[in-house]
Amino acid sequence: MRHTIAAFLLLLLLTGTYNAKAQNRLTESVDKLLPYGKSVTFKISYGGNDLYSSEDIEGGPSYTGRGFYSIEAEMAFRITDNLDIVPGISFIGNSFDVSPAYRPTLSDRQSLNVFSIPVYVRYHFFKYLFVSGGPTFNANGGDRDLNGIGAGLHLGGEFKLSNGLLVTFGPFIRYQGILPWKSYKLANRGVTFGVGYRF
Repeated sequence: MRHTIAAFLLLLLLTGTYNAKAQNRLTESVDKLLPYGKSVTFKISYGGNDLYSSEDIEGGPSYTGRGFYSIEAEMAFRITDNLDIVPGISFIGNSFDVSPAYRPTLSDRQSLNVFSIPVYVRYHFFKYLFVSGGPTFNANGGDRDLNGIGAGLHLGGEFKLSNGLLVTFGPFIRYQGILPWKSYKLANRGVTFGVGYRF
């Protein structure tokens, strides 16, 4: 019994050592591929929104945007001195008043939540400024289908503190449901603030 336990512990130790070496090799490979550094940022955003419907017909409802908020995490991979690839994941909560055409004074407050995976390219200029943009891949539930591809554009500032912390902010605009056959299109425009860390 003791020999079995000793053999099991030895096997476990060897497996752990091999996994640690493999992880170190993977980390070294990523560092060689991306020698300029990486950063992780958590952001919050808020602002205005609009929901457009291609099915607007006489007697159909109208939508009045009441704002949105967004929570996002992103990881930036610097590939040159001025250029990053920035994938992320975000949750966007939208609020609307929906008014039937025949009784517009009786509006109903509704929400529309979207999960989004943006994949942006970010270009840095003038030391502290950047512009980023690219596609977003979106998913939501409910009657208003915004699943599929969107796009976003962000202009902002990024300040790196001496301890590696990052502070970012700036205006942005994002569209969901941009494919021509989508019945609904959602626009979010506002301001985003973020705190992160550059490795």
